[in-house]
Amino acid sequence: MAIATSRCTSLDTFAKIAGIAVLLLANLSQVEPVLASSTDDDRRTVDNIEFLGSVEIPSGFEFEGTTVGGLSGIAYDSASGDYVAVSDDRVAPRFYELAIDLGDGSLDDGDVAITGVTALALDVERPDPEGIAVDSQGNFYISSERNDDGRFPQIFGVSRNGDLAEELDVDPKHAG
Repeated sequence: MAIATSRCTSLDTFAKIAGIAVLLLANLSQVEPVLASSTDDDRRTVDNIEFLGSVEIPSGFEFEGTTVGGLSGIAYDSASGDYVAVSDDRVAPRFYELAIDLGDGSLDDGDVAITGVTALALDVERPDPEGIAVDSQGNFYISSERNDDGRFPQIFGVSRNGDLAEELDVDPKHAG
């Protein structure tokens, strides 16, 4: 599992507010995303992106009794200044807190530290967490592709400590 980071060069203010775009990549060494600029009040896109580097988390790496892996989504938490990454482990769903140092303008070995892990208490059997988002109030949202009790896909609102706060159903037409 590699973590690669890119910095917005034409919308630096947006990048500082939203956090720097961080992509989780599996065995990719180059990123060539297509992004654009602001087109209207409701939509933002990016014109330019710069590859800052990548860091690999070794296979089998252990942190606080968990094997770090299956990181399928990442988001910036402006409340803590850290990033959070969700693991798609269906048996023990969780998210990790990451400190990512981009102070020198690049992402190199030693720039990513796992600083915490939080178990997710989701009210479904074997969810499949794939994405994570954090709103401006620090609420976390976890998306799940499917689960074993027939409800899929779903979005779960969870607290910082992983407790379920709300379940948001997704229109069944997106279940296919």
